[in-house]
Amino acid sequence: FDSVFFSAIYDSAVNVTGAHVEINYDLDKNFSAGAALNIDVFGTSNQDSLTPVFFHATPVRLDVFGTYVFAEKLTTRAKLQTFGPTPIGVDETGATINRPLFLNVGLQADYKPIETVSIFLGVNNLLNSNFQRWFNYPERRFDIQGGITVAF
Repeated sequence: FDSVFFSAIYDSAVNVTGAHVEINYDLDKNFSAGAALNIDVFGTSNQDSLTPVFFHATPVRLDVFGTYVFAEKLTTRAKLQTFGPTPIGVDETGATINRPLFLNVGLQADYKPIETVSIFLGVNNLLNSNFQRWFNYPERRFDIQGGITVAF
């Protein structure tokens, strides 16, 4: 993709029109699940160029998630994020180049041994996918995060 590029847009009339629809359902006091759909349309007053298609932000994203709580101490979460095709540039003929659809799967657990302390561990990109949520900014492959949170 020699002709793929990123260009900053400074335009006072940039607009984003979108919709966010989310459904959450508590199956019982310990288990909940849900889904969220985001649809965004990006625009600019600079209609003399192709810049409106180069926001590199996903116009359609679907998230599916679930949470389970064990004995009020351990909370587990699973998520599946689906990022739709996204315009990233033009080829030599002027046709728009789209980044393909990709998935991001993650798991997280939080354990509260006492009310003021939480220990967490998260795994992201379980499919070990090579993807870029933002053009030319690759996401980490199989990412593990952990830590301790203390509330005062």
